[in-house]
Amino acid sequence: MTQLAEIELLGCAPSSTVEIAVTGVALYPTELEMEIGATVQLTATLLPDTATNTEITWESQDHAIASVDTNGNVTAQATGIANITVTTDDGNFTDTATVTVREPVVDDGTCNGTLVDVTDPVGSGEITSRDDFIPKEDRFKAFDNRKERGDFSKWLDAGGIPAPSDPSWIQIVLEQPKRVEAIVITSANDEIGRDPEDFRLMGSNGGAFTELGSWSAKQFDQRYQSRTFEVANPGTYAQYRLEITKNRGDLEMTQLAEIELLGCDQNETNAIGLSSKLDFDNIYPVNDSFIIAPNPVGEERSISLQLTSSLANKEVTVTIYSMEGKLVHSSKFLNSEGILEHYIQLDHSLPHGIYIMELRNNRNERYRKKIILN
Repeated sequence: MTQLAEIELLGCAPSSTVEIAVTGVALYPTELEMEIGATVQLTATLLPDTATNTEITWESQDHAIASVDTNGNVTAQATGIANITVTTDDGNFTDTATVTVREPVVDDGTCNGTLVDVTDPVGSGEITSRDDFIPKEDRFKAFDNRKERGDFSKWLDAGGIPAPSDPSWIQIVLEQPKRVEAIVITSANDEIGRDPEDFRLMGSNGGAFTELGSWSAKQFDQRYQSRTFEVANPGTYAQYRLEITKNRGDLEMTQLAEIELLGCDQNETNAIGLSSKLDFDNIYPVNDSFIIAPNPVGEERSISLQLTSSLANKEVTVTIYSMEGKLVHSSKFLNSEGILEHYIQLDHSLPHGIYIMELRNNRNERYRKKIILN
């Protein structure tokens, strides 16, 4: 009898590791505008994405203008122009981003011009979202200027219950960076439980997002109700993203009728400052251009506007300022049938006092009156 337990034949096994060489590198974005003190992360993509050696080195042409760390985070130091270069360890491939640094816009709580919706005209930005339920309620409906009873649309996200780790989100990339001072959100036509309740506004110039403002426990008690939220940390960005981390009913669906991003139009020919906001002899002091009822306004903060021929057949923008010049309300509607009664719902949290209401038509004619909130 002959036996054994095992036979092993040992030989030299060739290495199974195949080195994949780097063939290039691409930076995004390649052009960047920043304010002093701001930080934006650049993204370097190696080609091919299966390359073995992924080590890269970052370098700034002028650290005094813009510095960069080992993760591609660029910090603006002083005004000027500097190039940021990324170099691959394998092959020494490079790509460069040009950074222009400017002085920060001083936010003193006032606007030297007129606050306008920087997302206008309709269709001028690239819009994406977490989810679109159906085509007639897709992301484009959030920026189409249709938010009035009888002429409305809405964006409906059916992507699941929103949470801080998985928010319902919608964003717009503008053709040029714009400074935003406030966001206006208008509730949709039905199901109050789908309304945003906790949300935040984020800004980016192609890199990491910066939180510009966050709000919690905000409710829309009326359908088609527009509420204005002042941004705590305004800045100049090309990309704005609204993240809804909770809706009112903790439902699978989240919806809204309209988003407006209000920024200061510094270049407007007929721009008005705080002094002219309070000047009733400025531009068109027509006393009967519109009637406010009731005035004083009661605790329900509901206003009826009766318009005359000076505001007929035109798109009308309504803005309300405190006596200190702070914007507290902004909305717009199309008055297409002559003299109409139009209802406005103000924020219930507005304190008692005297305010300035301005109506502006699409020919930039303005009409102002004082209103009193009791």
